[in-house]
Amino acid sequence: MPISVIEKTINSNFANIDFKAKNIEYTATSNLKRSILNDTNISIEIVEKNKFYIYIRFVDFHEILVNNFYYNNRRFKIQICELNKLKSSKSIAWFLITMYYGAFFASNEISNLAGYFNFNFDQSEKDILFNKNKAINHHVSLEFKNSEIKNFFGELSLCDEPNTIKITCINGGGKPHELSWSTLVKLLKSDTSYDADVFARTSRFKNILTSDKKWKRPNRIRNEWNYSRAELYTEDDTENLSDIQKYFNNYKELKRWAETRQDYSRGISDDIVSVMFVLNVLEKVMLKLETKLLWGKQTKNEIKDINKMEGISLHTHITKRRKKGKKKK
Repeated sequence: MPISVIEKTINSNFANIDFKAKNIEYTATSNLKRSILNDTNISIEIVEKNKFYIYIRFVDFHEILVNNFYYNNRRFKIQICELNKLKSSKSIAWFLITMYYGAFFASNEISNLAGYFNFNFDQSEKDILFNKNKAINHHVSLEFKNSEIKNFFGELSLCDEPNTIKITCINGGGKPHELSWSTLVKLLKSDTSYDADVFARTSRFKNILTSDKKWKRPNRIRNEWNYSRAELYTEDDTENLSDIQKYFNNYKELKRWAETRQDYSRGISDDIVSVMFVLNVLEKVMLKLETKLLWGKQTKNEIKDINKMEGISLHTHITKRRKKGKKKK
């Protein structure tokens, strides 16, 4: 799976910003966007009508990342829980759409941790950015404030000021669901050190995200099913369900599918399995990130209590794997 490729990109970003997970009190109001707008320690520099910089100290940014992940990870796990409830459903459309939104939530969070951000600021929020602006060029700042631009793509880098990150935000020019998948592709950096099977699975993952070789990007599948295939939400589809059932929560079968499937050709079946493949990859990345960002700040019992409350047991295989590792030592 391309899990190791994505993980390597995130770890590289963590190293660049000297990231260290912290013991913090989680608060819903301390996510990245709200912090940018409300935190007086975060500064803004508007440089063009469609471009501005965000400056955040390492210590503050580390806390924001952990806080963001905590809430987005819980939302993702609840979505997985809802998906598990639908696995025996005969309505194939609800199954696919629930999978899609789980993958979409994970895609956005994983991209954030790799240093890529998709922002949407309405007019009142742009007024706040304008008032926080430290740039001298008032004319450019007014152009920014009065423009109709709302979507921005942000990319993290280091700045000249020590222990401070800079997020360069430019006009994103796309819709949120389209941007989510095009941003995720940026994490799939080429690396010749991976074996042929990993390369094949990563290539298939990239084909799906870029609509290459006739594959459909996940948001295109969602749009087609939502707006052109309304009958799929009301009709039973036992034929396609039986075809894809073997892939659900089956890591080995999905790996084999990704290694052997070349071009899109099977219609509804390929739609569903391709989104399932994307979700499976992102779910495993989220589990690895959970270990890195949250374990140690919450005890294993606290995590179990949270998952029990939400009807989720996604930590089970990680706990088992760690116990096995201890025995080998």
